[in-house]
Amino acid sequence: MKKIFAIALALVMVLSMASAFATLQCDPKWDWAGTTYTYDCGTAQIFVDEYVRANTACGYDLVANSCAAAIEGERVYYVVRLVVPENINEDWYSKAIEKSLKVSFTNLASDLQLTTKLDTLYFGLPSWNTVKEGGTFYLKASANGTNAVYPNAYDADWADSFSENVVRYAWVTRSCAKVCAQISSESNGQKIQAYGWTVEYDATNKTLTFKRDTTTVAIFLKNDKVNYIEAQKAGGTTIVVNGYRGGDMTTLTGYEKGTNAVPGVWGSDCDDLAKAVLEIFKTFNLGFDTPVTEKGIKKNFGWKDTVKDCTDYKAGGTAIVDPSCKVEIPKTGDASVVAYAVMALVAAAGAMGLKK
Repeated sequence: MKKIFAIALALVMVLSMASAFATLQCDPKWDWAGTTYTYDCGTAQIFVDEYVRANTACGYDLVANSCAAAIEGERVYYVVRLVVPENINEDWYSKAIEKSLKVSFTNLASDLQLTTKLDTLYFGLPSWNTVKEGGTFYLKASANGTNAVYPNAYDADWADSFSENVVRYAWVTRSCAKVCAQISSESNGQKIQAYGWTVEYDATNKTLTFKRDTTTVAIFLKNDKVNYIEAQKAGGTTIVVNGYRGGDMTTLTGYEKGTNAVPGVWGSDCDDLAKAVLEIFKTFNLGFDTPVTEKGIKKNFGWKDTVKDCTDYKAGGTAIVDPSCKVEIPKTGDASVVAYAVMALVAAAGAMGLKK
């Protein structure tokens, strides 16, 4: 029984450590001087996979094929796939939703007559509640998209499993055709959630404000350093903290606001506020002697990421002979292409016979 308990306890400890590390992957190192890029956040990935129609006994299947060709007047098939890690950062993903999914087309049309050229379409990403546990999501073939950025989530355009309903197609106008998908996320370094605190920077008043439940701690900056701090609980007293006590960085000096700046005059509620200030100092690597610059603030809170992937359709219209792909029919896979490829192989065999 003791052994079972010990094993269970060890498992809990391992899982707890794994959970902590997963969370910390999205936490910055809080370099307020801005000397290094500090924000390392869990981000999503986007892929465009090439597909082909493959003949079967009962019709055809749509299968992934990296050896596809784009032939003028024929179809190309593709799947847009969003991969979200388990440690996805909510702030990063929320900003990505605002930018929406961008799908761009080169030398492709939406109709057989090749008259309606495709350019750029935007699609709403899945909502945060849909992706927050991570997973793979597919843009449905029925999703139409818009001509401008769609800054809202739209779950109806996405599926959480693969099927033929997520395989999209377009008509080739020139053999150098391409489909690209892109997601991006950008923050200007004004607001972030971390360690249970909501942290917001007011560039006009040079103030970093930390809020958690009913506690608010406002850090006023001057000459790239902490000048003084005001901390309060909703409806309660406010303390002003203006330095360390006797050089000891674990204790503070200050006063209750409105008491004519009498040092150390605060009650037990104010002691709790002082503890909150010390917690923030330790957690966020802050202090009265810490350089705090605009550059550092933006690097701690801000980011600018772009994730992009494109198809790589082959320009050749003949059968593909490649050691890694063996002999395959071009990805478009329509009957005319199959016939063309078979004729090419027959012609080649005939030419070899004539040489004899």
